[in-house]
Amino acid sequence: MKKAIIIGGNELKGEIKIDGAKNSVLALLPAALMVNGKVTFENVPNISDIKSFLEIFDYLEIDYFYEKSAAKLTIHSREITNLEVVTPLVESFRASYYLMGVMLGRYKQLTISMPGGCKIGTRPVDYHLEGFKALGADVDFSGSTIILKAEKLIASEINFPRKSVGATMNLIYAACYAEGLSVIKNAALEPEIDDLIGFMNVLGFKVLRIQNDIHIEGMEKILNVDDISYSVVPDRIEAMSYVILGLLTGEIKVTNLNYSHIKKLIDLLKAHGADLEISDTEIIARKSTVKALDIVTEEYPGVPTDIAQILGVLLMKGDGDSVITETIFENRFESFIELNKLNCKNEIVDDSVKITGGRDFIGNTVIAKDLRGCASLVFAGLAAKFQTIVENIDYMERGYSNLYKKLSAVGANIQII
Repeated sequence: MKKAIIIGGNELKGEIKIDGAKNSVLALLPAALMVNGKVTFENVPNISDIKSFLEIFDYLEIDYFYEKSAAKLTIHSREITNLEVVTPLVESFRASYYLMGVMLGRYKQLTISMPGGCKIGTRPVDYHLEGFKALGADVDFSGSTIILKAEKLIASEINFPRKSVGATMNLIYAACYAEGLSVIKNAALEPEIDDLIGFMNVLGFKVLRIQNDIHIEGMEKILNVDDISYSVVPDRIEAMSYVILGLLTGEIKVTNLNYSHIKKLIDLLKAHGADLEISDTEIIARKSTVKALDIVTEEYPGVPTDIAQILGVLLMKGDGDSVITETIFENRFESFIELNKLNCKNEIVDDSVKITGGRDFIGNTVIAKDLRGCASLVFAGLAAKFQTIVENIDYMERGYSNLYKKLSAVGANIQII
């Protein structure tokens, strides 16, 4: 894997435009396989997880055209004959599990490798599989391979014990070709799910959110579409990340965002001393010392787990001692151990990390273990004195579009080798 060499301490200043949401586009791409016809996505982020999904499209012999410079991806969807996706491609990233709902819905069968991804917890797929069973599918799960089969899918009411983004999306796919009206109760509320719902309706499916429930009227025949276009919603995690970078290092104007998607965290930071100018589509973030916070990560609209490690870097510079408690993934805090190498002082206790504020970061060599942890190390390195080397920078490329171009444009001294 590659590494980043960062000379920190520079005042970063300029504008960063937010691209399409990683967690939306990775759900939208497989959804295009549920119809026959031409589908074009706009505002597509240039991230390595897109490349991974397109490699699976190659495996399935799906035709597509990706214009990176235009952030546009066109898929020519048709019937797929290969319903065995047993390949290391699936094991390399988590979003590959969306193929389960898509293929089960359209073809009523699929054999697939167990999906992989960042090692931030067990991340079971039990809600997904139980939901498929409720729709009438037979599920054989060996631990390394999942086999799904159904003569037909019958609509059902599915009640998740706990909100799950991935399971909600997978059950939307499958229910779109089930007989009758399905209801997903206690469905996840994330904007990326509503982005998927919007796309499914553009395709011609009948999907409706009613507060915490999602209603899906199953279609009897495979839909055909004629040159559909759809723009991916802005990435809220990328937006929050670069706002925090501005608060750490100088003055960054973050544009093409959706403030309503990040309101909870942004308002909280502003109330605790962050110098922020806010509008519906852009935020100017100036270097600030934020007062101590006691944060608990939650499902949307709460503070998202994906921002916890990056927020922690800001709190290490903050006024007073803070606590972040993680409620989603049990291994989310490994980066805080690495951050201690940069003259930080963090203590992990069970599902929480105790953060000592007022630290001056000093460069060192650190090792990234996951996507958001990598971002936290890079941002700390940009705010640190002297040189920081971040090993495994490839992790950050999975979720931050045009990463080095954006950082260099605001004055970051970063080199990738």
